[in-house]
Amino acid sequence: HATTALKRWLYEHEERPYPSEEDKKQLTYSTGLSIVQINNWFSNARRRYINSGKGNPKGRDAAVAIRAANT
Repeated sequence: HATTALKRWLYEHEERPYPSEEDKKQLTYSTGLSIVQINNWFSNARRRYINSGKGNPKGRDAAVAIRAANT
């Protein structure tokens, strides 16, 4: 699924969850989604997962949320 690849990228880059243009191109290739869809997904994911760990400077709460969403 496309979401699996996107969640994996987000988890691996939790310290800076903003994909570069090159990252986005690679994600469009691997997921079949458009750049607009990739942008929207990351915008929503940062709100859902990253902001949930806002009080935690290392973002560990967000990592747990992402891992749970991957299951």
